[in-house]
Amino acid sequence: MSTPERDRLIDQYLTALNNMTLVQMAHRLTPFVARDVAFKDPRLSASGPDALTDALSSLFDGTQGITFRITDRAWGQDGFTVYLRWDRLLKLPDDRKCAYSGISEIMIGTHGKIASIIDHWDPADHQVSKPASLLGRLLNR
Repeated sequence: MSTPERDRLIDQYLTALNNMTLVQMAHRLTPFVARDVAFKDPRLSASGPDALTDALSSLFDGTQGITFRITDRAWGQDGFTVYLRWDRLLKLPDDRKCAYSGISEIMIGTHGKIASIIDHWDPADHQVSKPASLLGRLLNR
């Protein structure tokens, strides 16, 4: 996969992610991910497009919408892994807004589709989680 092709794949994936609703999620992500795509974040892990859709759908729980803002991007030395620094902005039902930041490690497989997505973020920063643990409440002070 050439550099322009891999950049285009990631750009298209991010555009789909940023413009989707919960209903559109499975349809919009399928063209970009492998049949055995793996996903992991501090809360859960999933394997396969359907499980990835379920995992990403859980981001919408308790929100009226989500926006991802990519603040930086770097390709790994292997040429198949991209690191994305992002802010995830959530609109809550009571019109409050919540934001947290993280890094995604996205690996493109030899088949030219996304093979794995590992999201790194601090659960203590995720103030929408239900219910907040004692440690989370202490860390958020």
